[in-house]
Amino acid sequence: MSKQERENQEVRLAARRKRERQDFLLNIAAIGLMVAIAIVLIAVAVTGIKLKSGEAAKKDDPQKQTEQQTPPEQTTPEQTTPAPKPGEGHIVCIDAGHGGSDSGNTVGDRVEKTENLELASLVKASLEELGYTVVMTRDDDSQVALRDRTAAAAEGNAEVMVTLHRSSNEEYSRADTGATVYVRKDGPEDATALGNSILTALGETEITVNDVKKGFITSSNSDYTVNEVSTVTTCVVIVGNMSVEEDNNGYDVYKTQYAAAIAEGISNYIESLE
Repeated sequence: MSKQERENQEVRLAARRKRERQDFLLNIAAIGLMVAIAIVLIAVAVTGIKLKSGEAAKKDDPQKQTEQQTPPEQTTPEQTTPAPKPGEGHIVCIDAGHGGSDSGNTVGDRVEKTENLELASLVKASLEELGYTVVMTRDDDSQVALRDRTAAAAEGNAEVMVTLHRSSNEEYSRADTGATVYVRKDGPEDATALGNSILTALGETEITVNDVKKGFITSSNSDYTVNEVSTVTTCVVIVGNMSVEEDNNGYDVYKTQYAAAIAEGISNYIESLE
């Protein structure tokens, strides 16, 4: 064999070996790919089996089915019991002074009986907001005898009776300005305590307050009839002087506050007894 032939033979042999290596590598790659596909298929199959097993277990377990089908319980907000009002179970008598043909003090176009009833109605509303039951000696422009007023308080089982008035210099030359409370001339402790409680509350408003006084507006030796004959704790509250412009302006602007303060004073006194 010539040299040229030997060289050609070696070239062919090298080329064949190269092709064999390439075929071997391709076969290895194909096998690897098939193995990977097989692993993926096995994993998918196993996952499917687990899912089916889980669903079957849920079907066989009624408790789990109930848990899935039953919606979550809806919680309702707790209902709180409202706090009791201080006046619940208590009765108060409010007496609007004068009425009917008895006009009381008259100054210009101001008529006491009208303003007394107006203020008494506001006090009643404030007391009812606090839970009190209120007995009114009159709720219109009617004339009620003084002893009938105290009888109404007693028959209504009122714990206290508060009579409302306004004064004037025309009627009483020594009338005070601002708010004053009168109790029976012997100064009973319960009525005095009630009067002080009302004046303390009124002192938080825009009206000037005076001390609790004994007797009648013109004489400490006389009494207001309601204070004298009442069988329940009673006082007379005079809310301003109708002859004093400052008192009248205050009454017109702040009467609702005055009424609320009087109700508060009454309530504070009754609470102090418990």
